[in-house]
Amino acid sequence: MSHKFYIGGGKTADWPNLPTQTFAPVMGLNYRNVLLLQQVSEVSSRNQVDTSVNFGPFKLKVPIMTAAMDSVSGELMIRTLHDLGALGTLPRAHTEIEFKDNLAICKSLSEENISCVYSVGLANATEEANKYVSNGAKVVLIDVAQGGMKKIVEQAIKIKKKFPEIYVIAGSICTYDVTRMYIDAGIDIIKLGVGNGSACDTRQQASTGTPQLSAILDATLAKDVTIIADAGIKYPGDVALALAAGADLVMSGSIFAGTTETPGRVINGVKTYRGQASAEYMKDHGIKKAHRSIEGISMNVPYKGDVKYVIENFAAGLRSAFSYSGATNLKEFQDRAIFQYIGENTFTRESLPQLPVNLQ
Repeated sequence: MSHKFYIGGGKTADWPNLPTQTFAPVMGLNYRNVLLLQQVSEVSSRNQVDTSVNFGPFKLKVPIMTAAMDSVSGELMIRTLHDLGALGTLPRAHTEIEFKDNLAICKSLSEENISCVYSVGLANATEEANKYVSNGAKVVLIDVAQGGMKKIVEQAIKIKKKFPEIYVIAGSICTYDVTRMYIDAGIDIIKLGVGNGSACDTRQQASTGTPQLSAILDATLAKDVTIIADAGIKYPGDVALALAAGADLVMSGSIFAGTTETPGRVINGVKTYRGQASAEYMKDHGIKKAHRSIEGISMNVPYKGDVKYVIENFAAGLRSAFSYSGATNLKEFQDRAIFQYIGENTFTRESLPQLPVNLQ
């Protein structure tokens, strides 16, 4: 991965040891604060670029997966993303009926060799993982908002001990120390990102989190870690920044929201998109919230057609980013990428398309 920042005159410095003249807030970097530096390149066509990645037992054409959200990822989305070379996640079940339905989906997908990540809750993680694995699951996600709890590590160790052949993902987390705890426990893959989702309200309610780019840079200092950069993705270029910093792939809900394949109907040109910690989600799934904070929101988003167009757009942007850095694959991209700090105002004023000024 790259921790290099451009500081002018053809020179770079490694994060977090940046000179003061860069004005970079080391632990406050998000995707709006940096750009990638254009480099001398022998890549003459974007057709030369390979965006594939090995992720656990899967070979993906595009390093993108769905968030484990009931308004984003269901069986149709999972099947479609498999065909497109991306990855779907089956959200957690909260009732016996929901879990029974999830197991039926797991069995069907496994029999057809459809790539999927299966989410389990913390309370019954080992039991649920056992049943998923018995129905063919290869990857299990312990999906908890506060991934810093030691109990998550305990559950992950139990699952890995019983099923050493499967891959365990855990999260969400956002710091070096928790990353180190996960690695020491033998967790295969880390889900990184706290409070940065478009339907997440954690930073307002709990004032907790780390700006996503800094979180990735910090976690990758731990070395030899497979990282999912979860949420905060708005543009294809954001995927490139996450991967350049050391993520192996990105997870998102918002980029998929409103597509044909998301669960739910199109009503008056919109579909529902909601966070898993929203009041609406808790009500629909029978979750008692006396001791819980509402840390998600629900909204209507415009219908935007088939998900294949989303994947094609993001894959094209990623190939373009690789080519600007002179890279033909992810490893080369992470080795060659150099960041330059720009600040959020520069992004708003200069990086986004602008209407021409009428001087008449």
